[in-house]
Amino acid sequence: YASAYSQQNQQYYGGYNFGGLFAHMAARGMGQDDDDDKPKEIIKLDPNDVQDIIMADDLAALNAQDLAQSNDDNKSKNKNKSGSKSKGKSGSRKNSRSKLRGLFGKKKKGNNNNDAPDDEDEEDMNGGDNDDNDDIKEDDTGNKSEKVLMGDDDRKIFTEFTKTMTLDSVQVHSIQKIKDNAAKTIVYNALLTAKKEELKDKAVDKDKIERVLFHGTSFANIAKIVNNGFNRDFNRHHLYGKGTYFSSLASESAKYCENDDESDKDKYVMLVCRVIIGEFTKGTQQMDGSSIPYKPDKKTQYESCVNNIKAPTIFVINRDYHAIPTHIITFKYKK
Repeated sequence: YASAYSQQNQQYYGGYNFGGLFAHMAARGMGQDDDDDKPKEIIKLDPNDVQDIIMADDLAALNAQDLAQSNDDNKSKNKNKSGSKSKGKSGSRKNSRSKLRGLFGKKKKGNNNNDAPDDEDEEDMNGGDNDDNDDIKEDDTGNKSEKVLMGDDDRKIFTEFTKTMTLDSVQVHSIQKIKDNAAKTIVYNALLTAKKEELKDKAVDKDKIERVLFHGTSFANIAKIVNNGFNRDFNRHHLYGKGTYFSSLASESAKYCENDDESDKDKYVMLVCRVIIGEFTKGTQQMDGSSIPYKPDKKTQYESCVNNIKAPTIFVINRDYHAIPTHIITFKYKK
């Protein structure tokens, strides 16, 4: 359709000035977003939101060093005088405390002047070489996360991760435990309790209504997920429907990990999450929140979509609040 004025001005069609529009787009760079050239804001993870889990290798190294130091002290005990013995023992204790501070961190002392005599006394006890001030300076240089020993749940996660990401192929750089966010945890636990009550009379394994699963992601997204939860709209892969993807296999989730750490391009990051699976159905590429099939009761939709009904390894969650991250695993592939 062309307006009556098309002969006078070929830029007008149907009353719209397309010529002016195209000229405006060309001047703006053919419709390109002006924000493309702007640097993307990277939200960093707050160290206070996580705890660094001490790996078994770190403890083994510490114990080996302490054992070697103890043996050296025992040998020197028979050779040195009593004064040297006392100094050697206190030196050993100081070295042990220094190693422990390296693992767990050291609580900063107050600036109260009353602390000064204690510091001097401790320096005298340690043979005149007190490195506490050095430790405080090191702590001041960066805000580090609290360090904790590996618990049973942490060990299970590490074992599950290494079943498909073997230590022959990858090096686990760190495991961090995400501190509970009271509001998110209360909501999630309430939903889990309600879902178990809803499915108690159905042929659903109660122990499998919730599962611990892996989620591959990038360093740029870690803080966003920890702070705000998952967002299915960010998903770019719809093989089994639109939603947030998780897997029981770390190797599967590793396919979606991105090495976007500017300080170390060899590092990758993966989340471990508690996920409400509920009842699931086979997912298809066309499925989204509105097209997920209904259960036989014709009242409620399935809670998740999977890649295989009998032995699922990929789970797609369409409800963001049905998943909550608990751990962060940082790893590298061995070359």
